Amino acid sequence: GVIPPEWRNALIAAGAIIRSYIPLNTYLVELSQDAYVKIQENVKYAYLGAYEASYKYDHALLTSTPTGKSAEPAVNADENITICEYSILLFDSERREECVAKIGTFASCSVVSHGGKVIRAKLTSKALQTVASWTAVEWIEKYIKPVLHNNVAVQAPRMNVETVWPAGETNLGLTGEGQVVAVAD
Repeated sequence: GVIPPEWRNALIAAGAIIRSYIPLNTYLVELSQDAYVKIQENVKYAYLGAYEASYKYDHALLTSTPTGKSAEPAVNADENITICEYSILLFDSERREECVAKIGTFASCSVVSHGGKVIRAKLTSKALQTVASWTAVEWIEKYIKPVLHNNVAVQAPRMNVETVWPAGETNLGLTGEGQVVAVAD
């Protein structure tokens, strides 16, 4: 279930460095040997151990097929390899170029984009498992293309912002770049 705040505070008090949250209801923590012993003795936990490659992705990814994408033939003509697009989150950006280069060497795989701590790549299920084994990788999930849900609101007579865009009627060149906007209903 949900991790109560007092459990999180107990981890920190024992010396754990919380690196990230992992779905579902999991913290990835870095521990010294002393902190490990303190947590074993004093903190409630469901699992305390190494962050294995198989924990870095949902195993349903290995059996799902991508919507709207066809399977590509493998080297062996009797079997098919399904290629899916994934977002690969790294612990830090320092090893991104190394990971991008390695992915580029896999048969039937390619890097779609990369920046910061994220690589978006098309991978086979075998490549997914290999990438998950890299120490630089924190989490892998299926890439979901963003969908525009409220493109009507920008039009007149609603917000009427299209007129100030660079290609709009008034051509004021306003793009909204650098602005923070929040909308709630």
